[in-house]
Order: sequence, then structure tokens, then C-alpha cells
Amino acid sequence: HKFTGSIFEFTGSALRVQDKVLLGIGDSTDLNLKHDGTNSSINEGTGHLTIENTADDKDIILKSDNGSGGTTNYIQLDGSEVETVFNQKIKIEDSKKLTIGTGRDLQLWHDGSNSFIENETGNLTVSASGELVVDVANDIDLDAGGQQIKFSTGGTAVGQIDMAGTDLEIKSLVSNAAFTLR
Repeated sequence: HKFTGSIFEFTGSALRVQDKVLLGIGDSTDLNLKHDGTNSSINEGTGHLTIENTADDKDIILKSDNGSGGTTNYIQLDGSEVETVFNQKIKIEDSKKLTIGTGRDLQLWHDGSNSFIENETGNLTVSASGELVVDVANDIDLDAGGQQIKFSTGGTAVGQIDMAGTDLEIKSLVSNAAFTLR
């Protein structure tokens, strides 16, 4: 069966709508699909827009131009691994935060001049299977809020810096151990 109107054509297996014609779905055309000859858009006007794949262990994949005439996978909602995979670099604009946790407790951002990591709940733990290397061009400032900075090896505290008022005390926590400043 084939039906042709002034703005669309239905061939039985495909519905083709001409450029610059809005395809509205719903009693009040709440979901709109449109192609203007160059760009396409999907617009939902009353509620959430849900894209759902109900096939077991299958993905939703967002692809776009790769800059070389082909397409590439940018974001993948991986149904078999139950994870979101970012297959390309992620750019977050200045002063926009990456927030992690239900309460958005861990925040990372860059304000155009400086970078920040802020943890608002509990401890911030950094661990490495090898060396932890901090490479800076200028000073390192440690602010323990007027408390202590402890140094440990193998889970055993070996030294600390105490700050009380204007006093600074550096000490070894290992008995019969020498403390050396060089």
C-alpha cells in the first residue's frame, strides 16, 4: 500500500515526512520530531523523555562524527556490565563541577585559574599500588585546620606534624628512632 499526501508519503514499511514539517505524537503533539533540511531535533514538551532498551545484556550507544568521515562511539550505556562508558574525552567547562555521590559529597572543578577537589563527607583517601608522586611547579600547602598531619608506612604511624597556634612541632612516632631534617 502506498499513500502520498502533500507533506508525507507512506509506503507500508516507511513513513517519510518532508523537510521542515513537524511530526507531532500524542493528543497535544507533546513529542515532536523535526528535520529542517540540515538539522534534526526531538522535543518533549510535558514530561520526561525516556530512551529505554529492554533487550537483555544489550546497550544504548551514542555515536557521532569522528572528524575523519566516519562515526565513533562517544557514550555507551552497557547493559551487560551495568555501567556507563565514556569512550572519548570529557570536557567540563570552567567553574562547572563534577559531583560524585548521592549527596554530591565529592566535587572536582577548575575555575579557569585553579583546580579543586573538595570532599564534604568523611575522609578523602588517595592510594596507589606504586609510588604516589606529587609534582608541582611551586609550593605545596597542607592545611589540617590547626590539627595534625600524620605520616604512615605499612599502616603504622611513623611521624607527625603538630600545629597549635603559632607553634610547629615535627616528631617521630617510632620509639628509639632518629629524626633527621636535611
